[in-house]
Amino acid sequence: MKPKHLLLAAAVLSATSIASATPVKYDFTGFHAAEYDASGQLLYSDYLFADGTPATTSFFYDGNTPVTYPDANPAPLFSELSLYVGSVSGITGNLLGYSFSADSGATFVGNSNVGDSTFLDAVINEAGSTDIFSFGTGFKGFDYNGLSLTAWNLQAVGGWDFLANDSLPSELTNGSYGTNLVLTFSDANKNERTTIFAGSLNRVASVPEPSPLWLLMAGMLGLFGFSRYRKI
Repeated sequence: MKPKHLLLAAAVLSATSIASATPVKYDFTGFHAAEYDASGQLLYSDYLFADGTPATTSFFYDGNTPVTYPDANPAPLFSELSLYVGSVSGITGNLLGYSFSADSGATFVGNSNVGDSTFLDAVINEAGSTDIFSFGTGFKGFDYNGLSLTAWNLQAVGGWDFLANDSLPSELTNGSYGTNLVLTFSDANKNERTTIFAGSLNRVASVPEPSPLWLLMAGMLGLFGFSRYRKI
């Protein structure tokens, strides 16, 4: 292959590579709405956090992550439940001035079929560890009132028509039934307290990337200049 052909091929590959999808950043702001004790009972007093306490979190989401376990052990609320490991990354958050973070996590996509006993669809992003699951890497929580934050969960929940199937959505949206940040705390005896912050998820605007056509034209202009240089 001639040098100019190699340069042209490189320009095309560069344009394709840069134009490929990259993880998208999302922000969430919510306010304390409910808590559950270790047995899963809704609490009506003795909250860990006062109602209305704000919490924020940010993370990156890759809607192109391949499925890890399709239809993995469907839960009672879903007909189909698939797991996508590594779909979320760069998780950070703040609650009452305390920071938490994780390097990576996973996404469950639960879908209900019309006409059966299930009725919920949900996109559930998770990181850290509870008595049920352990996902992701590098989770760092904080201690508060004798409990330690061990897990992060950002979920969007809707009715059976919220999702078409259990494929990973290309983008995240708020659930028609609500969007919640769920933080799980645990004591030394592994007794858990689940705290729920109801709020809204927003996609963070990104800086536009050069279009593939523009990159290809730039490569061809560079090739043209190189050719003129070779002829001098």
